Amino acid sequence: GTNTSGIMRVRASLLRAFRDWFNKKSMTEVTPPTLVQTQCEGGSTLFKLKYFEEDAFLTQSSQLYLETMVASLGDVFCIMPSYRAEKSRTRRHLSEYTHCEAELGFITFEDLLQLLEEMICDVVKAVMEDCGDIVKSLNPAAYIPQRPFVRDTRA
Repeated sequence: GTNTSGIMRVRASLLRAFRDWFNKKSMTEVTPPTLVQTQCEGGSTLFKLKYFEEDAFLTQSSQLYLETMVASLGDVFCIMPSYRAEKSRTRRHLSEYTHCEAELGFITFEDLLQLLEEMICDVVKAVMEDCGDIVKSLNPAAYIPQRPFVRDTRA
């Protein structure tokens, strides 16, 4: 229906905006595998399957691959499907979702926070400029956030 087609248009705009933003930062997009032999994050919520008689898993994250690539490629990012085998009784539960991950070498925590604020504001602005009418029809309260973000300074 109308909502589903609107969501797909917003999703396409969002993915394009993220890629454009990362490309403007001269980051390299990589495509790690989604079918992996090793577990990450404890492994309790992985989809396990047999792959040529060996155990394999649908990935939860590409972080480990990005960490190994940053040394040879510089700052990297990926936008890939990820999977979590968490049992739920709600239809809002996500077993498959799209991860947007990045790995940057030699960055301070303050630099990271600044970069995240910039990315969020720039990406939301791009999506709102591209298809804000659809976003507003799906969520009338949607807005473009402004910097600086409020930060919790407690240690």
